[in-house]
Amino acid sequence: MGAWLKMVSCNTLWQKHRSSAAGRLSIGWIWKEQSVALCITADYDGKLEIDMQRIHKRRLWRLYIIFSLVILLSTVCFGQQEALDALVPKIDSGMYTECEKAVRESLDKLIEKNGAYGVYPPKKNKWTGDSLMLDLEEGHLPPAAARFLRAYETFGDDTYLQAGLKTADFFYQIQHENGSFPGAAILERGGKAIAAINRKHKHPLGVARMEDAHQYPAFCLMLYAYKLTGQENYLNSAKKWGNLFFEKIQYHDWGCSPDYWDSKTRPIGDAYVRGQDDRDRGVANGGSYSDHATYDGFMTTMAMYHLTKDPKYLKYSSKLGQWLFLTHMGEGATRGWADNYNRLNEPVPARHHEGINIEPRTANRFTLPMMMWFYVMTGEERYRILFEETIAWLRAMEHPNGFRAPKHPWFAETSIAPVGWSSEYLPDGTEAYTTGYISYRYDQPSTWPQELKDVGIAEGGHPRYGTIKVELSGAEKMLAILKSEGLAGWRNLFKGNANWNPVQFLEKRIEAARRCISTTAVPESLNQKWQFVWDARLANGKVSLKSATHGGHGLLKWTETFTDLWNVHYDWTSRVIAVDNWLDVPIPALQGFMEAEKADFKGAEIKQDSWGYSGTGYLQPGVGAASISWQVSSPQTGSFKMVIVWANGSGTDKLMDLIVNGSTLEKRTFPGSRNWSKWNGQVVDVAMKTGENVITLSSKVGGPHIDFIYFTEPIFRSKSVLSY
Repeated sequence: MGAWLKMVSCNTLWQKHRSSAAGRLSIGWIWKEQSVALCITADYDGKLEIDMQRIHKRRLWRLYIIFSLVILLSTVCFGQQEALDALVPKIDSGMYTECEKAVRESLDKLIEKNGAYGVYPPKKNKWTGDSLMLDLEEGHLPPAAARFLRAYETFGDDTYLQAGLKTADFFYQIQHENGSFPGAAILERGGKAIAAINRKHKHPLGVARMEDAHQYPAFCLMLYAYKLTGQENYLNSAKKWGNLFFEKIQYHDWGCSPDYWDSKTRPIGDAYVRGQDDRDRGVANGGSYSDHATYDGFMTTMAMYHLTKDPKYLKYSSKLGQWLFLTHMGEGATRGWADNYNRLNEPVPARHHEGINIEPRTANRFTLPMMMWFYVMTGEERYRILFEETIAWLRAMEHPNGFRAPKHPWFAETSIAPVGWSSEYLPDGTEAYTTGYISYRYDQPSTWPQELKDVGIAEGGHPRYGTIKVELSGAEKMLAILKSEGLAGWRNLFKGNANWNPVQFLEKRIEAARRCISTTAVPESLNQKWQFVWDARLANGKVSLKSATHGGHGLLKWTETFTDLWNVHYDWTSRVIAVDNWLDVPIPALQGFMEAEKADFKGAEIKQDSWGYSGTGYLQPGVGAASISWQVSSPQTGSFKMVIVWANGSGTDKLMDLIVNGSTLEKRTFPGSRNWSKWNGQVVDVAMKTGENVITLSSKVGGPHIDFIYFTEPIFRSKSVLSY
């Protein structure tokens, strides 16, 4: 519980060092240039020991300040210890005994049932065979193992540590040499395992499936095992997956991830090759919001950054915030995203029921959290606006409370009212449904396939509506913080300290004791019982400082649920690394967005009329000649990928010349639509020379709205880069 606080007087730099003394607060100051040392050690019984070496007489005034600080700190620490000593006896020991028994019994039964195999599936059936086939879809096994590791941190019982490590060893055995984890495995009694091909998707070994949590939970389990044991094999396993994802899977232009990666090369516009790829497997060449694919990929890169402090892991993820706007499909007030896109950010179907329309579940499960993260990191107001508008639109479309009550003729014949949201929506908000890779409108029953008609009959005469996975309570809790406290409120959620000092540890122990005392009846659920046990042991000093400490909130889906940091079952994946602030990352600096309004331009105006632009506006070329020129400094010569972000709601195609260093590279076409707020991205290859370069978009007859350009590799400098 002790700690050294070491200050070098010439620059007032503070560093923390753990002391081996328990129940003692040791504070030392060293002036190296004066060869002066002072150490003051305070026991909790009030005894002070002062050790001074060659105190220079001209520094005596500093001793007065130091001694005053020591008295203040010791008074606070001793006062807190007295408060804790008064609270601990009030914790109900009988309730603790009952709760601990329930928690241990639940864990021990799992070990008794499946401990011989070393994995603990959610299903209750007991295995008896010498070997079995395990389906690893949905990532259920790592969280089960994490509960045992958390039990070890709770009780200090090595039995639980070994139970959790057996699952980590299982994943270590089946990990492919390229770093990916398979979709299935053959497991023998005793824990020996080999990778196998999943029955559902039938991916060959070595294919990395991102969707359905095949990779990220196993990656986090390896980090958790390393945190508790320090064994390098677990760390190396985690890094192996993190490097594979960053180097081979994550797309450089948008930062998104496919449903699965098989190392095959496909045409850029083809999400899958007909006749070769099974669309029910999902998108192989494009970005997917579906079931954790892009979401887990982003969190992998964030974990790799905090693990290594190497910013390279975030250079592609830094573009993911913009991808939210490039893939947004809504028109007017409609806000929403499809499940899957090709490399050109066009929605594509995947699996017979995931169409090219807006999927309402995508917002609260994946895009709303990303808006929150990027608003906190960059402070760009467009993320806040999109967050608020998305929630407002979803509530407006909800039945029976939404203002958009369906006016379909078949509703007059229904026997029950619809509840929740439609399966899908068209860009204008029209309710829709997809089956067999074909979409149908709810308001055109004459076009419905038999499957949709059967659903309508089964559910009272109308198509399917539901609330499954469209959970907005967490998002609205975040919205309330945003409206009352602004950006600072959100940022404070992520701020924390993963390295508590003795005073902070005492504060947490006092809080835990008070939670126990406020619990007047035996909790009903197992997790609530575990919470009581954790708090009681923490208050009594039976949980180590290392196990108890945590930083700010991690990258949770707060838009679905919100859990307090002190909760023993708070998202385990965010505690596998000691991180003060998960969003304290260099993503803003890595974006490299070169704003059009900060470039040199002629024949264009800075506008702010359309929605979703970056920076302080965008450029709208006039009807005549127009040009936009960016001054870009390059550290090296070569060809690089550059992205142009644009919008064209004129209904007709617009042309502009791309000119690099005075030479026309090519003429670019910007297809027309009827939506000026639909931002798009074009990827072009640009030859750069070492030193100063000039990149120009020019047209004799106007052009599309231009928001900004950026390079996929963040190595360039420009005065037009947005500063945060």
